[in-house]
Amino acid sequence: MKKLLLLALLAFSGVEAMAQDFRFGAKGGLNYSGLTAKGINEKGFDNKLGWHAGLMVNIQYPGNTWFSIQPELLYTRKGYENFSDPVEIRDGQQNLLYTEQQGGIVRLNYLELPIMLNFKLGLLIFEAGPQLSYLVGYHNDAFITQTFPDGSDSSTDSPIRQYSQDRLHNFDFGLAGGLRLEGSNGAALGIRYSQGFRKLDDADTLAPGVPAAPNARNQVLQLYVSYLIPE
Repeated sequence: MKKLLLLALLAFSGVEAMAQDFRFGAKGGLNYSGLTAKGINEKGFDNKLGWHAGLMVNIQYPGNTWFSIQPELLYTRKGYENFSDPVEIRDGQQNLLYTEQQGGIVRLNYLELPIMLNFKLGLLIFEAGPQLSYLVGYHNDAFITQTFPDGSDSSTDSPIRQYSQDRLHNFDFGLAGGLRLEGSNGAALGIRYSQGFRKLDDADTLAPGVPAAPNARNQVLQLYVSYLIPE
């Protein structure tokens, strides 16, 4: 985390030396996050809603009206839902005893530093750039639900899906890109997609037998509003 904060300070601190035209601002919006990996069972891992918010600085070089650099420091809530297919449990006479399903909701909270390259075409701005992420919070609600023929149900913890934060990589890096509509007053509405390159599970640090995190990478679709203070 110290490395990420240092990079953020460097990105924000040298602004006056780098350019004469710059604006500070804030942004926030919704996340639609999930996992991606080669061969992953898409039916077992569903996307979930979250949110993000943070600060940014837009660096516009003198005499340039179409290109700018925009470092951002964001708090982002990612994660996914994971549910197995329901399984019917019957007795020896094939009478339905209950239906069992395993699943849960995983919340992954990151402090992120995207450094976006902006290309302006009128009100439309295209953005793309690298992104660093540091895991600052984790919560795993993993449970087994049994639903009985009368409609009642009960839930117990699922040790198979209950992995600890020690199982996760703290650092991630990837790419982000999107577009936004931005008015002359600095208000904007945008959409962005980001893809992590590092898999969640840190299998090399723990002994075999510890419940594993998914062998997959974060992906997030964001819808956001932002505001840059006018010059």
